[in-house]
Amino acid sequence: MDFLVSMNKVCNDHVDPRYEHITYEDMIELDKIIGRHISLEEGIQHPEYVCPRTKNKFTCERVFRIEDIRFYWYRIFVMCADFANLIPQFRELPLNDQCQLFRLNFGVLSWSIYMEFIVYSELTIGYPMGNGSYAPWNLEEIEAFLKLYNAGDTLYKPKKQAMEDYKTFVRNNMIEPIKSLELDKKELCLLKVILLFQQEEHLSDLGREISHKTNNLLFDTFWDYQSSKYPDLSFDEKLRRHSRFLLLSSKIGQAWHMECDIHLLMSILGNLKKKSMGDEYEIVDATQQDFDGIMKFLMSDFLYAESLNAALKLTEEEAHDFFAELVESTLKDPVSYLAKTSDGEIIGLNLSCIMKRPTQSNQEEDQHHESVFLDNTSALKPEKVQKIGRFVGEFVGELESRIWELVPPGVDTLLSVVIISISKNYTRRGIAKKLVEHRLDRAEELGCQGVFTELSALASQKLFKKLGFEELYVIEHENWKENGERVFYCPDGTDRGILAYKPFSTSNYHPDKNVDIP
Repeated sequence: MDFLVSMNKVCNDHVDPRYEHITYEDMIELDKIIGRHISLEEGIQHPEYVCPRTKNKFTCERVFRIEDIRFYWYRIFVMCADFANLIPQFRELPLNDQCQLFRLNFGVLSWSIYMEFIVYSELTIGYPMGNGSYAPWNLEEIEAFLKLYNAGDTLYKPKKQAMEDYKTFVRNNMIEPIKSLELDKKELCLLKVILLFQQEEHLSDLGREISHKTNNLLFDTFWDYQSSKYPDLSFDEKLRRHSRFLLLSSKIGQAWHMECDIHLLMSILGNLKKKSMGDEYEIVDATQQDFDGIMKFLMSDFLYAESLNAALKLTEEEAHDFFAELVESTLKDPVSYLAKTSDGEIIGLNLSCIMKRPTQSNQEEDQHHESVFLDNTSALKPEKVQKIGRFVGEFVGELESRIWELVPPGVDTLLSVVIISISKNYTRRGIAKKLVEHRLDRAEELGCQGVFTELSALASQKLFKKLGFEELYVIEHENWKENGERVFYCPDGTDRGILAYKPFSTSNYHPDKNVDIP
């Protein structure tokens, strides 16, 4: 029990010093680099890839906003993963079983993380989110919050009722029972572990064995602890307390489902501003008329989502001219494509160009470049080239410039995929795969013998590997330094740049292969 308390304290105190003091505005910026593309397996093994370990602040300083909900979903995942990884029995489980427990129990475990701050604090005005904001209990504040995001009574009334029902349930079925049981921190920590190891029947044989033994140990530990804590209780009184303690898990599960209903209402009615899975889109040719739209997408989405940009914290001012030159270069050839919704919004893009093996004649004609990235950074003004030119441009340009050394001598014309990017609201739908494979026949008709790309982000590295691309050259980030210091520390966990290549051949290219972006 003492171990669990100390472990819980380690999790609560585990903070990245860079994010110890963040404002609401900082949180909005951090939301742009959240690791939404990270797989569950990677998230459990490397929680820091999902979200920075910001300092928790369980106070009620301001009524929460939609952005608080969105950000703290990811922050609470990191806390849950940190907590689980400190439990020896959890670490003994096969990775597939660890993921299964998280799929089944993350909701109730996340709720229990906040429990001690809600139950035993002096806060009476709301449910703290962990960053100074709170979901209010007061009816007037609930109304003010809902009206901020609603357009009328049709949207407002069901949410108000759902939040009122949720507040009442939590107070009557969780907060008051926990207080009446007089659970201390040791017992609350024990409850967290019990919630994590629920539903063992869904695990592998080994996982079930480990979880079953763990649950028996947890139940026995609680019985022994309460016996020492309340030596004067009769056997029947201990049994009732033990039963009421275990019944809390079902109550927490019910609270979790009610919370999900609230989130669903908010999402359906537009308050989370997420696009629905049914939104239609089409892939169209990118033309010069799309220049402004492409720039808007790059500056609002790609600038913050791409690994190297995020690692260097590039600003719009630093990136604008470079992106503009890059777009101009890729629009010269008819091989770039956009994914657009029915209302014309760009939700993904594939900016590509045709490159020829350097010879004296085509260098003089200056029609096709040896390195798109190095050519564009060299054209920038000196005061803006430092970060992009020395870091991004040279790094990716170094990968790109190796292509002609590594492809077969007879290959002299290639399609270069310069940027492949999907809006964070539309990932995991196969759009990236479709953009990569769209109209490759056109590139072949234009003389291309294969396709290559420089992969600087973990998601794209996985995608192109599944599509059958071969790694020709790799640069580890730890080996790319400036004045002896490593340059890139990517928030998504990317630790290398990869030059990938695939020849055009009907024998080894399968455009109907079922692959999705991670």
